[in-house]
Amino acid sequence: MRRFVESIAALSLWDWDDDQGQPKNECEEPDDGYLDSHQALMNYVEAARLLLKEIDNV
Repeated sequence: MRRFVESIAALSLWDWDDDQGQPKNECEEPDDGYLDSHQALMNYVEAARLLLKEIDNV
């Protein structure tokens, strides 16, 4: 589970504001823009489902 959380925390923020409204751009916007974000999200949905299966088997 730690690897899963670390992989999410390692992602860079782009086109995002913090709680005080200050821009948080840790990298340039990806060439494919929001498509990259969608693909990353879908990968994490699949990873979370796999993690749940592993937890159920413990």
